[in-house]
Amino acid sequence: MGRFLTIEELRERIKQLDEEKKARDIDQGYCILQQPSYKPVVSDVWAEQAYYKHWPEIKLFLAEYASLILEAKEIVLVGEQPKLLEWQALLNIAAECKDQSLRLRCFFISRIFLKAAIEGDEQFEYAKLAQLIFSEISDYPYHVYYKERYDDGYSDGERGTFDEYYETKKEELATWLTEH
Repeated sequence: MGRFLTIEELRERIKQLDEEKKARDIDQGYCILQQPSYKPVVSDVWAEQAYYKHWPEIKLFLAEYASLILEAKEIVLVGEQPKLLEWQALLNIAAECKDQSLRLRCFFISRIFLKAAIEGDEQFEYAKLAQLIFSEISDYPYHVYYKERYDDGYSDGERGTFDEYYETKKEELATWLTEH
């Protein structure tokens, strides 16, 4: 019977095969771009607080906006109003949390609904956009599931207030975006 390879020998062989494959890929003109190594992730607790703090106002605006576009039968530009830009910036940062449900909700609100109101959006028909808005503002409550699973230690005592944490994460996101 033949001799079995040890773990170290197997690791060395795998490493050697990987290097040979990379060399073949380079010879054939394939290139693997390195992905950015850091993407800011905000606390789920903070993102939930940001969401709940502004959701009542955002919900009223979205309901009025959906009614407006249905009456006008086209996507209406509201323009760059300070409150809308503030909500958009806040929810863009909250959309970097770990909780997938909260992340997607913040993403849709900021990068689809608010963007359509501020800049316009060619990808949606007015009726489809209104339908999406109405389904988003339905009374189905959002809450973060299994907070202990995702909690990264954010608390008012450790990181200051809600607003201080927001400013810190806004700066981190801006730095990351300029680097990548």
